[in-house]
Amino acid sequence: MNTRIRWIRPPRQARSAATQQRLLDAAEALVAEKSFAEASVAEISRRAGFSVGAFYSRFRDKHALLHCLEERFLVEASATVEAALDPARWVGASIPQIAEEVIAFLVAMYRERFAILREFLGHSITD
Repeated sequence: MNTRIRWIRPPRQARSAATQQRLLDAAEALVAEKSFAEASVAEISRRAGFSVGAFYSRFRDKHALLHCLEERFLVEASATVEAALDPARWVGASIPQIAEEVIAFLVAMYRERFAILREFLGHSITD
């Protein structure tokens, strides 16, 4: 029996998973333009090409969506770290080369995802 508490309703079908991903992508794009608090459910839904009802069939509320965005980010970050730390990737590379590559990646990722990182940090303080 699965007793794990979840903030979102996991998608059961591929189409439902795709809908959820589009809603997450739309929310992240909106957060790049304005704060999470300023982005409405209607706006997120419209940008994703779905109804507000489709939003609420996948998320309890906006905070559940933010939690799901954070989970997605952490899964992506974990996969990225695993690939980046693969010893085969760095065969023959010097420490300065490795450091330069890692730092360049981190700076680019921070610039690209700054808005969503800001929201995660802001909400972690109040949650």
